[in-house]
Amino acid sequence: MNRNRPFRESAIRKFLKAADSWLVASGKARNFTIVTNEKSEPDRVACGLGVRCIDSLDYLRELGVTF
Repeated sequence: MNRNRPFRESAIRKFLKAADSWLVASGKARNFTIVTNEKSEPDRVACGLGVRCIDSLDYLRELGVTF
């Protein structure tokens, strides 16, 4: 790994085969926020590309939902 490519080739190939790559690309292209409860993917990649990721609880807070 190097500074310009913080992910291993095998991890990149795995990511590109999954739906996560489409979520991140769509979020980047449309300036959307990804709402997910996953802890590593797509968060790490999305953040590296400037795509905002939040979990469902933060999403509900932003909507002003209270219980």
